[in-house]
Amino acid sequence: MVFSGPDNVLHVLGHVLDETHPKHDPQVAARYEDKPLQLLELYDDFLGWVMDRMSDDDSMLVLSDHGHGPVYQTINLNSWLYDAGYLELQSRPWTRLKQFGYNHVYDAVETVMSELNLFSKLKMGVARTSGGGSGPDLAELLTISRKDIDWSETAAFTVASGGQIYLNTDDHREGAIPERKYDAVRERLREELLAIEHPERGESVIDSVLYGEDVYGDEYEDTRPDLVCMPAPGYQIQYPQTMKTKRVFADPPKTGSHTSMNEMHGIFYAWGGPVENETGVTVDLTDFAPTACSLLDVPVPAEMDGDVRDDVVDVSAERDSYDGKVEAKRAVREVVGELQE
Repeated sequence: MVFSGPDNVLHVLGHVLDETHPKHDPQVAARYEDKPLQLLELYDDFLGWVMDRMSDDDSMLVLSDHGHGPVYQTINLNSWLYDAGYLELQSRPWTRLKQFGYNHVYDAVETVMSELNLFSKLKMGVARTSGGGSGPDLAELLTISRKDIDWSETAAFTVASGGQIYLNTDDHREGAIPERKYDAVRERLREELLAIEHPERGESVIDSVLYGEDVYGDEYEDTRPDLVCMPAPGYQIQYPQTMKTKRVFADPPKTGSHTSMNEMHGIFYAWGGPVENETGVTVDLTDFAPTACSLLDVPVPAEMDGDVRDDVVDVSAERDSYDGKVEAKRAVREVVGELQE
């Protein structure tokens, strides 16, 4: 069971809880500051209702899957890579027209576009007039997207995920970086990323830049990013589907967001018959899945990260090869067979 309410509320009310936030309004805060806690109390009452109905053999595990914190500014890494000469654009007419808008038009109207959610509204309007469906991606059509990048001249780029940077090596069809230059280019880029400062505040905006192999290991060598940027507290790296404006820094569309990269603490709560009577135990997020598998008498896949926390829950389990797709199909067939009978 997933409770998405706290996530949605903190996205919207991040500035209400944070008195140092640039958008903090004392009058708004006085009206809404109790709402997040009231929501958590509502969930707490529900969990209490469930616990009252649990048998001695039942177990309950509660955890938070990520942190949440205030966002003061967003960072568009693709715009920075473009300014720094790591990303180049095509010379075709439509891309040049979008580039003109990028340099001279979109920046002036970005605030209005964000406030009115213009791209989404246009997209829904097109979908309605076209008889349904999601309609074309107007942001991709009107602003600079991956389709406008000149891959033969581009050394580095980001995709739809915050902080992950890929080098365009020559093992790709239009790669621009030969293998002999890979280490030098990556190290130079890493140093330049760490040196980025906010133009007005003069503070560093990137806390650290990790090597992809240190984050993802060798298992994902073919798909992992080459560098992973961790922003400083209060900053969030945009999910750069497109480059709408030439601004590297911008006000966030949401005043609160997922900042577990800075705040790595969450909650873990266990209750029930096999749960040990312990408090203050440190549990890693990756421990949840194998521990839950053990409680459900499901084989723990050998490839699964994390540990079975038998110091928290009285279980024992052995690692086993486990094909989730095969097991899921088998379970579905069994249910269908029972229904047909």
